[in-house]
Amino acid sequence: MKRIFLLVVIFSVGLFQLTLRAQEPGHELKHYVDAERYFKAGNLKKAITEYRLAVKTAEPNSSNLFKYHYQIGKCFFRLRDAERALAAAQESVKAKQDFVPAYLLLARIYGKTRKVTEMNTALESAFKHESNPARRVDYMLRVMKYYAKRQDWQTALVKIKQARDVAPKEPIVNYYFAKISNELGNYQDAKTGINSIESSLKTMQQKEYAKYYFELGFAHYHLKEFKEANTAFKGAEYGVFIGKIKQFKPEYFLSIATAYYKVHENDRSREYVDKALEVQQSYPYAHVMMAQLAKRENEDPSSMIENLKTAASHETNFVKKVQLYDKIAELQIDSRQYDACLKTLEESLKIKSDDPTAWFEKAIALYKMGRYDESTNTLNTILKKTSDRRAKANMHFLLGLSNKKNNKLEEAKRAFYVALQSSLRNAATLEIKEVEKALSNKPKGSPNLEE
Repeated sequence: MKRIFLLVVIFSVGLFQLTLRAQEPGHELKHYVDAERYFKAGNLKKAITEYRLAVKTAEPNSSNLFKYHYQIGKCFFRLRDAERALAAAQESVKAKQDFVPAYLLLARIYGKTRKVTEMNTALESAFKHESNPARRVDYMLRVMKYYAKRQDWQTALVKIKQARDVAPKEPIVNYYFAKISNELGNYQDAKTGINSIESSLKTMQQKEYAKYYFELGFAHYHLKEFKEANTAFKGAEYGVFIGKIKQFKPEYFLSIATAYYKVHENDRSREYVDKALEVQQSYPYAHVMMAQLAKRENEDPSSMIENLKTAASHETNFVKKVQLYDKIAELQIDSRQYDACLKTLEESLKIKSDDPTAWFEKAIALYKMGRYDESTNTLNTILKKTSDRRAKANMHFLLGLSNKKNNKLEEAKRAFYVALQSSLRNAATLEIKEVEKALSNKPKGSPNLEE
């Protein structure tokens, strides 16, 4: 029995001495090798134990401490223990301040825990210490995109300039530089950015270079260099950019001018005709619309109105009589004779009570007189009886304008959304944006003017 006890004591002492030797300096390499083996096998908990023993047995001034802490951080990150992963990664950069992988690990941890400011700081530290230019650019682009997504364009510009300092001829960097510059109204800078990589664009397919030429065209357009803008936009005619380019073409502005012309908003109609001609002075349809506006505003229709009234008084065919009244009412609206217009339409509606043209002209006259409630009521009444899609689109557009003037913004928005499904979609889209802006600026807790 004594012999057995003696053997146990000897074995325990030996084991204690072996443990002490394992913890002595010089054994860190063995622990590190074992830790790496466990790490590769996916046994992360045992790997952590060995990495920690490597730290414990390392020389105080060991040059490998940063590596052990970094690996511990990776293990905890894979185990979804963000707190311990963070502590280990911080120890790693403390041991070696220019160790880029540890900063990247910090960025991943902060990203998972939604600490965005800290994540961006870690990425910027990685950018500072990284020697590979392509990787430096990648880190800074990630930071820039965060600010761009939140439309913090000034900060995004600072970040993209840092990336551009590293890679001044990198296409994607110059694309973002141009896009951000355009957002800030720095159109000349945007042009410079795209033009600096023009040779690189020639090696791309259109699906790749379309976005570059869109930003170039956008910059030219806002600098009123319309010929150059049109040339650039031709290179952007691909995918989603086809739709985006349309809003810079004369056809787009004329379509808006036409929508306002239909409801006798002459000033706004002329505004968009002018824009169409500014983009393309030779655009013939804009000149036609300009002539129609001039005729509407400058020609005295008094003589024609009297002649038509005489014709209507002698007309025995009810259909033709209604048509004459409608024409008289239109001329009276043109000459701002709104009260007379309402009287004319009253006579017309006695003959044909469901005439959509007469009802629409009545709504326009009431709208121009500022009688918005009556205008909207008139439109809502005739909309229930009208099946013509084009006529209904015009009515919904006027309904939107009338509600907007009456500060009934939600109702206006609904009406404009219906008008989207027609040739008036460009003007309706424009109006929806204005209404949504007005709604967003409406103070919380303000009285509901629509009730």
